Amino acid sequence: MKDNSDRWVPLRDPNFKSSALEYYVGHEPPPPDKHTITLTVNGKEWVLPEPLREEPEKGAEYWIVNNAVNSGAMCLHWDGQIGERLALNHNTIHATSDDAQAWAEFDKWCRGGGA
Repeated sequence: MKDNSDRWVPLRDPNFKSSALEYYVGHEPPPPDKHTITLTVNGKEWVLPEPLREEPEKGAEYWIVNNAVNSGAMCLHWDGQIGERLALNHNTIHATSDDAQAWAEFDKWCRGGGA
């Protein structure tokens, strides 16, 4: 926060109710907590990223697990077609390549391809 002489002063416990509060220009809020799903299969615990729950914006990049060709994660762009909406309802659309890849590894392990 700025003090009376226009110097920036870090506050240990800031009071965000102040009308005089001013943020430092470079401040960005922390990213939201990533939601996960914990599954235990045959004694092995998996902590997996939660699939997308809402439709992405038109043209937005999203990822699916493409185990049909054993390629893991596949990138597509949302256009709202019925197949995409079905995939969203079946929790198979992911926000990032890493999220989809984690589910691909889980699927591979469940099918006996993992260690």
